[in-house]
Amino acid sequence: MILFSARELENSTVKSPDNVMNFLNKLNQKLNILVNIEAEIFEKMKRTRECINIWDIGYYAMLCRSQYFQKTNALKRKFSIPECKVALDTLSKRLFDLSLVNEVNHKTLWHNGVEEYSIKSNDGEHQGTIFFDLYKRSGKNPQPSLYTIQSGTLEQDPIVALICNFDENQLLELKDIQLLFHEYGHALHAILGRTKYQHVSGTRCPTDFAEIPSVLF
Repeated sequence: MILFSARELENSTVKSPDNVMNFLNKLNQKLNILVNIEAEIFEKMKRTRECINIWDIGYYAMLCRSQYFQKTNALKRKFSIPECKVALDTLSKRLFDLSLVNEVNHKTLWHNGVEEYSIKSNDGEHQGTIFFDLYKRSGKNPQPSLYTIQSGTLEQDPIVALICNFDENQLLELKDIQLLFHEYGHALHAILGRTKYQHVSGTRCPTDFAEIPSVLF
């Protein structure tokens, strides 16, 4: 009898439930020491003789992070969205020899808050287009996402839309910056993943692999 998990994983990167369990067991062995260290810290913060329960972890982890960030000025600063775009451009150049170029044109976009950027190689060749739709508005899908409008193939350049829901003129905290960079990782995957057939281009791949470029970025 074929297990449901085996059928689900057959076309994924990990291939089988056994591979998943082996990975988790190895990860558990490596993280066990760190988990025990964190548990001791949480137990001291709890200031009782009771052990840390599973429902305590989120609360004490939040307290621990707050205390650490108060001592670490480097992570307290907030950044504007234009500053974050400069950082995305800098990383793109260093890692992939690509540039983010703001396209000022008169195309009709779905909202006046949307910005069009061209991804260009060092020689100025157009590689793809990203529409940044980053600000909240009434009726907009609240889920941060990367949408492929046109897949990248050997015959056509990709077009994608990067969707977030920040307040206009908002300064981004670390978690917001991580979210923006995560979605931009998806965008680069969609733009650089050229294939012969569009239905297997870029992020149109096994779901577990689709998250790797974005997590690494």
